[in-house]
Parts: sequence; structure tokens; C-alpha cells
Amino acid sequence: MPKKHHILVVEDELELAKSTFTFLSENGFLPFHAKDLKSARRFLKQEKFTAVLLDLGLPDGDGISLIKEIKNTEIEIGLIIISAKDALEKKVQGLELGADDYLTKPFFFSELNARLKSVIRRLNLEDNRQLTINEITLFPEEMRTLIHGDIV
Repeated sequence: MPKKHHILVVEDELELAKSTFTFLSENGFLPFHAKDLKSARRFLKQEKFTAVLLDLGLPDGDGISLIKEIKNTEIEIGLIIISAKDALEKKVQGLELGADDYLTKPFFFSELNARLKSVIRRLNLEDNRQLTINEITLFPEEMRTLIHGDIV
């Protein structure tokens, strides 16, 4: 059974946070909710997250500051901005700071799911990292190779 990806949802709108949390849970992710930057920072110190879904307009500050903090660490975390702010300047700023994607509210959960999976693939954060070409299967992290299912 594959490991569930831990997703931090940083969102101050309680109803949107609840529905996002439910959707992620039902689709095989393990979500955590932070209602502000302070609790998001606390979660980031305590847990290892695959990705962060980040609202920019939070009660205790701009989510842009959290992007800078996350990207200044050595930890590889996918980051998708989810914001009602559709201003081109904010999108560009967030993406230039290292966000992987940007979704404007309101959005469809199916689109969020596709974008989240895309970020996980792009960052190569999938659990089962293997490369198969014809009869050869490589497991780079395990330094293991199979040919016709037999270990070489």
C-alpha cells in the first residue's frame, strides 16, 4: 500500500478548508489544516509535507512570506498557491519565488487534484520511483535492477 502524501492546507476560510480537507482525504492524501501563518510554520517544523496549498490573504500576513521561508530550506516541498487574488503581479511574484502552480478561487477539486498530482510527479516525490524499459526495471534509490523480474 503506497504511503499517503501529507498535504498542508493553509486557508483561513473555514468552509473552503473543510471541503478541501474532505476532498483530499477521500482521494488518498493525508491533509493537515493551518488557519494562519503561525500555525502553518508550526506544522512545517513538526511534519514532513509533500505539498502545501497556500492562500495568500491570511489573517496574520501575506502567504508570500511563507513561500520565501519554504524555498529557503533544503526540504523539497511542492507549493500551490490558491488565492482569490487574480492579480497578475501576485501570480508572477509567487511563481518567481518558487511556487509550483497557482489556482484562482473558486476552483474545481478535480483541477486541484490534477495539479497536485502533477507537482508530485514533477518533483519526483512519488513513493514508487522506478524506471521500466522493456524487460529491465531500475530502482535508482535502492540501487537495484531487475531483468525479467530477476535481480541482477
